[in-house]
Amino acid sequence: MSTHPHSPAPGRLARPCTHLAAIRPVEPDADSRRRCLAAGQTSTDLWLCLSCGWVSGSLSSRAQPNDEHYAETDHPVAARLAGPRAPRWCFIDQRYV
Repeated sequence: MSTHPHSPAPGRLARPCTHLAAIRPVEPDADSRRRCLAAGQTSTDLWLCLSCGWVSGSLSSRAQPNDEHYAETDHPVAARLAGPRAPRWCFIDQRYV
């Protein structure tokens, strides 16, 4: 079984992410979603900002969201748009939470 590069070492627990408090109930922003799809991203590549609803594409080299929106807004947590149990990524901790 392989582990994610940002996972804690086997036998060690990750410290809790304190940035989850920034999560709000949001709806995906339709305009940013359309721009991503028009640029060739697939719906499984899209990430949702859990602070404001902005939609961005994945970084092509990793299964992580693009960090441009975080750099502009300091919104710390995003989730994959596809799937009800989508993984969440914390930009500050640089790991799934």
